[in-house]
Amino acid sequence: MIAIHSIFESISGEVGFMPQGSWCTIVRLQGCNLRCRWCDTKDSQSIEAKYMLSIDEVIDRCKNHKVLITGGEPLIQEETLKLIDRLIERHHFVQIETNGSIFLPSGYSSDCGWVVDYKGPSSGMMDRMPSFEEFIDNWIEHRVIVKLVVDNSKEDLEFVFQILSKMYGLFQFAISPLDAKGEKILDIVNFIRERDEKLLGDLIFSIQMHKVVGLL
Repeated sequence: MIAIHSIFESISGEVGFMPQGSWCTIVRLQGCNLRCRWCDTKDSQSIEAKYMLSIDEVIDRCKNHKVLITGGEPLIQEETLKLIDRLIERHHFVQIETNGSIFLPSGYSSDCGWVVDYKGPSSGMMDRMPSFEEFIDNWIEHRVIVKLVVDNSKEDLEFVFQILSKMYGLFQFAISPLDAKGEKILDIVNFIRERDEKLLGDLIFSIQMHKVVGLL
C-alpha cells in the first residue's frame, strides 16, 4: 500500500524531462524526511496519510499518459519504485521529483526521468544532503535533472556556483528562484557570469508556471 496525499490533473509547472506546461496526472505521495524552510507543500510532510491505496488503485487513477510523482518525498516509501515500474509497463511517461537525501537501491534502473533536488543553505536542510561525490556516484547513471531552489541570498548564490563548478558537464541543472515569477533570475545569471560564464551552459531557469496561472 502507498500513502497518498492527493492524485489530480494539472500542468507540470516546473522544468523536467516532461515538458514544462504538459497536462499530466500528478501523484503526490504523503510523508517527507526533510523540513525545508520554504516548503510549499507542508501538509504532505506528515507520515499520516489522507488515504492508502494499492499500486493498482493508484494506476487506475492515472488518466493521462504523463505521470508526475512528487511529495512529500516519494523515496521514503518502499512501494514507490514498484509503482514506477508498473506505470512504465503500462506505457506511461513517468517523472519523479525527489529531495536528493535518499539514494536509489544499488542496481536499480528505470526509464523514468528524475528531478533531484540538492538543498542549499536557505532550505535549512543542507546538512542532510550527501557529499557532492556521493551524489554523483548515485545519480550519474540515471536520467537526472538537478534542481536548485535559490532565494538569491549570497549564501545560496555561492552554493550554486560551488555545485555547478564541481558537477559541470555531468548533469543538467534547473535553477528555481523562490519568487514564483522569476523576477530575480537576471541576478543569478549575472552572479554566475561574473565568475565563470561557461557554467551557464548547464542551466535551465525554471519558474513555477502552475502558480503563475493559478493552478495547484
